[in-house]
Amino acid sequence: MSETLVARRYAEGLASVLKDDAELEPALSGLTDFVATYDACEDLQVVLENPALDVSLRAGVLDEVLKRVQMPEAAASFVRALFKRHRIVLIREAVDAFSQICDERLHRESAEITTAVPLTDEQA
Repeated sequence: MSETLVARRYAEGLASVLKDDAELEPALSGLTDFVATYDACEDLQVVLENPALDVSLRAGVLDEVLKRVQMPEAAASFVRALFKRHRIVLIREAVDAFSQICDERLHRESAEITTAVPLTDEQA
């Protein structure tokens, strides 16, 4: 099964837990912050992705990062599930998929706008 499909399934699982649409944005925001932290810290990636390190040590590091990022419990559980199933490397793809699901549920569309002349700061 492709990594994209696996990541999408995890994202769908999180979305199914969040019944109220008002819960989507806080979860997405927390997950986006987590991914930014994860991407910015190579040492964090090494610790979380390395199965040779003690799992309780790795889980402790993850829990500490999740506390600092401050996200809803459902989103934190989502990250922990990826970690426990040795799929933390899919976090970026899973959050991207969750973002797409949020857009679908909230009826948002993306658009790219091209202008003939550059926009001023007031227009942007």
